[in-house]
Amino acid sequence: MGKLATLFWFALSLAGCNPHGQTTIVQSSIDGHTTLHSEVTIAKGVATFRCIASSSGACHYAIDAGNCHRSAMCTGQPVHAFGLPVGQRLVETDLPPGFTPCVGVSAEAARSACTDDKLAANTGAAAAHP
Repeated sequence: MGKLATLFWFALSLAGCNPHGQTTIVQSSIDGHTTLHSEVTIAKGVATFRCIASSSGACHYAIDAGNCHRSAMCTGQPVHAFGLPVGQRLVETDLPPGFTPCVGVSAEAARSACTDDKLAANTGAAAAHP
């Protein structure tokens, strides 16, 4: 029975379904030194943002409305933006369904990450984040 349950959850994950939530980890480094380390966990409509390390002293987040990808009607502006000091965590419950969190060492870098991701979705190119 345990093997059947494991196979079931594996099949769901292949289909993109994750009933237990999803965690996105963003890490970057230069010459072996961490410049950014962030974790965003989304489960049951609750998003937890955690800033573990940032060369600027804070992780900056831009929240992109998920329904904006592939749409010419988008303004390109995040629906929510904030900074979070290293070592802090923020729990959000009022974000749009399907939102995309973007993170950077500055507010501009976070906005740029969202813009690059939209460009990649619209053109099929891969976004590069140093």
